Amino acid sequence: MATPICATKLSVEVSDDPRAVDFPQLRALQQETAWARDRALFDLQRAIAASDLVLTAWIGSTLVGCVRVLSDFVYRAILCDVIVHPAYRRQGIGSLLVESATTHPRLARVQKFTLLTATAGSFYRRLGWQEYPGVGMVWERDAE
Repeated sequence: MATPICATKLSVEVSDDPRAVDFPQLRALQQETAWARDRALFDLQRAIAASDLVLTAWIGSTLVGCVRVLSDFVYRAILCDVIVHPAYRRQGIGSLLVESATTHPRLARVQKFTLLTATAGSFYRRLGWQEYPGVGMVWERDAE
């Protein structure tokens, strides 16, 4: 595992090394969610490979959280798939991941961070995020 870029009192280490991603553990985490439960392992691997930044949170050798970021590194960055292991939720790991993403040196020039969430708005509001109503649009491909 890479040298941690951030650590907490819970002995959580955050790594920005994409080689540190443990896909079986990450897939198991996603199966605990309603929004990522049906994702295939191959697609998860492709998504991680195509992400501009991937941060993983670890307690020892256990993957306890992850966030992906897509960015142009100047104007916009989109946080994707912020996820924390169910046994470790409400212990600051999600906050640590979001803060680690928004303060990451590679994203230091980004003017605006965005994300989509249908269920965690109150979590992000506590971190200082604001609703962005009326300007967003989305197009979704029909399920195959």
